[in-house]
Amino acid sequence: MKEMGCEEQIPKLEENQIDAATFWGLEDGDLKDVIEIKSYGKRKSLLKRMNEIKAEREKEMEEKHKKEKSVNKDDVKTLLQQGNDAEDAKGEYDGPAE
Repeated sequence: MKEMGCEEQIPKLEENQIDAATFWGLEDGDLKDVIEIKSYGKRKSLLKRMNEIKAEREKEMEEKHKKEKSVNKDDVKTLLQQGNDAEDAKGEYDGPAE
């Protein structure tokens, strides 16, 4: 809110018990009536910036999720080698099952 020149309305967030989750769901009417941002331009600029931040965050989370789901080829090779080494050590490995 400071970035958008609305720092004087920050106490209204606490006064109205608006936590982070609630903040990101605020709409134009909420900013006008509850947070008391009277300027139409400030409200629209703030909403635009909030939406940009939400989109950036969603993209970051998607990339993080994709990275976590991806398989590291080196790790797979290491695991396969360890499995082969363990089977060789047993002396029981006859190759893949048919």
